[in-house]
Amino acid sequence: MMVMESVEWMRDGACRGGSVDVWFPEQPDFREAREVCRRCRVQVECLDYAVRRPEVFGVWGGTSPAERVEIRRRRIAGS
Repeated sequence: MMVMESVEWMRDGACRGGSVDVWFPEQPDFREAREVCRRCRVQVECLDYAVRRPEVFGVWGGTSPAERVEIRRRRIAGS
């Protein structure tokens, strides 16, 4: 049985209503997205969500897809 996860925290994200191009850029330039994430009050929840899903595209919680792969590896190794 699949349990639906609460994502109510998303409505408090600093990214809400922003340009999709910032979060899913054609070139791997995440500076603008990271700047928004730095001041976001739900950055921790966002990153945790993206690592657990796993989200393999875009910027989540101020991290790139490659950075989230490394975070997942560390979490698994630490388990």
